[in-house]
Amino acid sequence: MTIKDNYDLIMISTCINHDHIYNLLESIKNNVLIKNLVILINQNNTEINFKNDDYNVIEVININSKVNSSIARNIGIEYIINNKIVSSFVCYPDDDSSFDKNYFIKLKDLILKDQITCYITDLYCSDKEGLFREVNLPNYTKLTKSNFNIVGAVNILVSFNVFQEIGFYDERFGVNALYGAGEDGDYYLRGLQYSEFLYTKDIFSFHPSGHDKLKELSYKNKRKKLNNYGKGVMALLNKHKMYKESLIMVFRAIGGVVFSFSKFQFTLGIAYFEAFFVRLVYLFIYFIKPIKYINTNFNSNI
Repeated sequence: MTIKDNYDLIMISTCINHDHIYNLLESIKNNVLIKNLVILINQNNTEINFKNDDYNVIEVININSKVNSSIARNIGIEYIINNKIVSSFVCYPDDDSSFDKNYFIKLKDLILKDQITCYITDLYCSDKEGLFREVNLPNYTKLTKSNFNIVGAVNILVSFNVFQEIGFYDERFGVNALYGAGEDGDYYLRGLQYSEFLYTKDIFSFHPSGHDKLKELSYKNKRKKLNNYGKGVMALLNKHKMYKESLIMVFRAIGGVVFSFSKFQFTLGIAYFEAFFVRLVYLFIYFIKPIKYINTNFNSNI
């Protein structure tokens, strides 16, 4: 690889275990249309074996310790900046994401039509039929701040120009970070300052079902996951002064209680009930001591 390389798409993915990473890499081989750079942040001592081809270049960055999800993605972002790599689009798949030919066909079409902007894409379950999350919006709806709850890192697709404007992930947010979640919503909300985001059903990828993964966890881990999310989402919405949405997210936990009990998933329902109080407590904590808005552009030292 040289610093003069230009790409159609850059994927930044962080990998802690290797249970799914080869499924991701295998699915990327579906791409024979666009020039794609895959940056893997490997937090596992085991080597990742891969083979580059004419369309897919894989760069593995091995780090010696486990870091939170935002720090890991920032390592990939820093690699792009330091090596002066440019692209049409940037995205952030998980290590258990996967793709089919449609993703690359549609992306090629957008590039040819010069429709290079920011998108929130659809997401299908890779372990069962159906969507990962139902989005009841018309195709190519222009999104607003209130649509933050349909955004995950895995379904963000940003133009390179906007990628440069957004800068780094806020390292206070994310899995194993200070606030436990919210890094994807924060990235999206900051992106809205520079560009429109369109929701599209035409571009989609795959990811294991979030609800199924949650209900299979032990009760202790259900509580941990939901409580971390509650802390993170309350911090996120406070940072962006979205107080109405904060209240809505508090009471959405009650919806989780009702849904879980209706499916006879009692431990999950109890975990959601606790999550209601966790969100309520953090709503007041962050109202009293607001989350500071910090600089995350490429000239900052986050």
